[in-house]
Amino acid sequence: MYVSPVRGSDGRVTYGLLVTQDITERKQVEGHVRRLNTELERKVAEADAANKELEAFSYSVSHDLRAPIRHINGFVDMLQRRAAGALDETAQRHLQTIARASRHMGQLIDDLLAFSRMGRGELARSRVSLDALAREAIESLRPELDGRSVEWKVGGLPAVTGDPAMLRVVLNNLLGNAVKYTRPRAQAVIQVGQAAGRPDEVVLFVKD
Repeated sequence: MYVSPVRGSDGRVTYGLLVTQDITERKQVEGHVRRLNTELERKVAEADAANKELEAFSYSVSHDLRAPIRHINGFVDMLQRRAAGALDETAQRHLQTIARASRHMGQLIDDLLAFSRMGRGELARSRVSLDALAREAIESLRPELDGRSVEWKVGGLPAVTGDPAMLRVVLNNLLGNAVKYTRPRAQAVIQVGQAAGRPDEVVLFVKD
């Protein structure tokens, strides 16, 4: 509401007009916006608290998992140094497999911890060979084959720019699923390759 003066021919105010405007709708909109902002702030606070809890949980779990991994590595190293002469070739090969699997598990724990912190920091970008990561993942999965006949076909995967830890987790999950879901087959063929995509992207496929 406001008053608008009306002037005569001599420029003097002769009377005033009282102007009113219904702002009910505007006030309703402003109130709705305030409620939305309050709800958004609450959701952000909840998400931040959940992220902090997840990070604390990840640190705790990674610490608990690292302890038995260190014990395994220690005992394997002790056996390799002290009993190497008493072990036949097969037993030594089994020890090497345990050592590789243990190191790989330690790497996965580190990668998963980094993954849990991904939303709170920048990715560690570098040049990464997908071919090397895929072959590393395949090697780590050999103990799970348990005498199965699995043929791997890895077709010249390119190098990309990305976070090595995140890419390692993705490839391990994809290839691990392929091994898992081909278990009923007597003869499995798992193929990893590059599919066609836009010039600015790299598209991979895992086919079983």
